[in-house]
Amino acid sequence: MADDKEFDYYMNLHYKITIGYDDEYNVYFAMIPDLPGLKVYGETIAEALDELDDAKQSWISLNLDQGHDVPLPTMNSMDDNDYSGHFSVRTTRSMHQQLATNAAAENVSLNSYVQLVLQRGLDTLAVERVAQHRLVAKPANSSATAKRTGEKSNKVEKGTVRKVSAE
Repeated sequence: MADDKEFDYYMNLHYKITIGYDDEYNVYFAMIPDLPGLKVYGETIAEALDELDDAKQSWISLNLDQGHDVPLPTMNSMDDNDYSGHFSVRTTRSMHQQLATNAAAENVSLNSYVQLVLQRGLDTLAVERVAQHRLVAKPANSSATAKRTGEKSNKVEKGTVRKVSAE
């Protein structure tokens, strides 16, 4: 069994998670690019993320038990130093006026108000992206249907790491 301190160390590192949708199989996937082969699938994003957490635990434990190195999280291709938190935006006079008026009404600085508006916009875009994928029709033989009927699912399992209990 892996040393608990070492295991906890790797579990508490902040690995980048990639979430996507596989149009061919109509399932979401979640993966940690820094941990080779760690990619799981789910019918919802939440299901894929739950699977990813279990798979991450198994992946790290297995690699530590076998004496393999566990990679540290890598930074994105653009280092954090590439982002100062400052950038200029050109806008129309009327938009500038509307933003300033709204900021004054909220009793916050223009900078704080624009930051809030940008964050809300980013959040809305993320929700719309997820909603768009939910509109995609599920195949008749989804894994949920397969579980109820006992049929085999067409869900891709290649490279999926699952938590295995020693029974």
